Amino acid sequence: MSVGEHLHQIQETARRFVRSVVETPVHHLFGQPERASQRKPGAPPGTLFIAPDAAATRVRLWRIDDQGVEYLDDPDTDAIAQARLRGGRIWVDVAGFADDERVRALGELFDLHPMVLADLVNIDRQTKVNTLDEQALIILQMLQLESEERLPGLGQIALLIGDDLLLSFRERPEEIFAPVLERLNRSTSRLRQEPLDYLACALLNLAVESLPGSPVEVIRAWLDRHRGPRIANAPPCCGGLAGMFSYDLVRTLEILPDSARADLDLPLYSLAIFDEGCLYDHREEILYSVAWTHRPANPAKDASERKALGKLFDRSESVMD
Repeated sequence: MSVGEHLHQIQETARRFVRSVVETPVHHLFGQPERASQRKPGAPPGTLFIAPDAAATRVRLWRIDDQGVEYLDDPDTDAIAQARLRGGRIWVDVAGFADDERVRALGELFDLHPMVLADLVNIDRQTKVNTLDEQALIILQMLQLESEERLPGLGQIALLIGDDLLLSFRERPEEIFAPVLERLNRSTSRLRQEPLDYLACALLNLAVESLPGSPVEVIRAWLDRHRGPRIANAPPCCGGLAGMFSYDLVRTLEILPDSARADLDLPLYSLAIFDEGCLYDHREEILYSVAWTHRPANPAKDASERKALGKLFDRSESVMD
């Protein structure tokens, strides 16, 4: 086989690998179980599909005018309506969709079309930008390293931007807007003087830049928080992060000339988390069943360790069968 044929074979292998990663569902790449779809065939447009494990609903409101910023924590619809009557620009943040009645009440209060409310609430794992009369709808996915299971995951963020009203609907309850809130609390902040689209841009920047630092720094930070112990007499690799690093990852560490043509379209890196599985030692003929979990501070109140043990027993029984 000639050198050219070798290179062509490598390129085809790389393309197949990237295609398989792209076509793999995100929750599989992150080592998370697949959620059962809540959508029912034939459901009319605008139907809300709330997951059974959706986060509890929390509503916050900021009213901005020439006098300053008024903040309301968890206001009901009457308090929100009264705040709108006082004038100024309104930002309402809704985190978690478990309370579907409250979510629908907010839709009615802001006169949202059912299909717009469905776009804000339903989790489709897609990016969308629409112009709706005098409003703009933006939906994106934000990568967050911290969750209840301490695993990476995606959280959907949807923004509806108008002249005097900004709505943010977030799938997950983590406080991700803290840097913007800190700026908003300053009396001299531009967020108080500029139109709401300026505030929306600040929120979008937080979502896009949610993982600061070079790829190596991000991976190192995650490993520092999730480093497991060495297990005596066990295989050297019992799970964790596995995947590929592109040759061009070095460009995030040093400045190099751009003399090569980017013809493979490879990502800088693509990693998956393997926190459970079976490992077979061919030499010793030993089968290892592995399930990683965080050691809880209070095992009596934390079921994560018991779930991990349950996975081990279930897998052992299936192997023995």
